[in-house]
Amino acid sequence: MSSVRILWQDEKVLTMRRNIELKAMYPDLQSARRICAKLGAAHIGVDRQLDSFFKVTSGRLKLRESSLTGNSLIFYMREDKNQPKQSDYMIFSIHDNATVLRELLARALGLFIQLSKTRDIYLYHATRIHLDEVDSLGTFVEFEYVLSETDSFEKGLEDLGKLKKNFDIHDSSLVDVSYSDLLIRQHPTRQMCQNEAKEEGPSDKV
Repeated sequence: MSSVRILWQDEKVLTMRRNIELKAMYPDLQSARRICAKLGAAHIGVDRQLDSFFKVTSGRLKLRESSLTGNSLIFYMREDKNQPKQSDYMIFSIHDNATVLRELLARALGLFIQLSKTRDIYLYHATRIHLDEVDSLGTFVEFEYVLSETDSFEKGLEDLGKLKKNFDIHDSSLVDVSYSDLLIRQHPTRQMCQNEAKEEGPSDKV
């Protein structure tokens, strides 16, 4: 995918960023924390997140309300497959206007689904390690290798392969879709409930 740059009136530029992601079901997050400590990964913090996904014709668009990093609008494009996959994304910080923007986007585009999770975040070299407790889904480990302009996809695959081995993740535990799609797959009526609630505005409860 070619780089996309958007120039806003205040001269800020949004650039399409890239990472490589691997996600797996992981029942024992305490064990995952011990592995992070053994590897010497830096603990960034614990984040409570509410993600609201909106209906778009391509890619995915979500509003993330985060207790750790603030609120942001995120657009991303990623294949669905149960192996390391490249994600191309843009992030725009929106500071304190999340509730208003959520309401606006829900009315303009339609609210697809909402999900909330607690994310324990570690950093290991160029890889973000997420230990996730997702409401109504369970516990997961996610690796995000952040690709720089000079990084190769193969280098990211190599590093994620090592982490997969360190965490003893088997192919049968890998997840091929986003949490939002997995939530709909496991709870088919969840999307309908969210869309029915749209007219009154999505819940502010995390």
